[in-house]
Amino acid sequence: MNAQSDYPTFPITLLPKKLIKVVLEKVDWRTLYNLRLVSKFFNTMIQENFNSFDKPKVNELYIDSSHRVADGMTWVKYSIRCELGEKKLKRLYSNEDEVR
Repeated sequence: MNAQSDYPTFPITLLPKKLIKVVLEKVDWRTLYNLRLVSKFFNTMIQENFNSFDKPKVNELYIDSSHRVADGMTWVKYSIRCELGEKKLKRLYSNEDEVR
């Protein structure tokens, strides 16, 4: 086998950043999310231009909360469902005035 490929390669990172930004503005948020995992270059590029890119849409917003008191601490749990999936948030309050 030949060590060189029959197809030429051109790293996209050699393109001007403005051109890469225009291309990334056309892709969906899942692709952007996965692209951030590819390299530090893309992660930094997407973070620096985050406001220009597509965001996950909230198709359904379901909020549920519960709390319990244990050892003088109040635990509050929230669940939110959206396009990204279900996210669970936990908050711990030591008393009504102080938030940890």
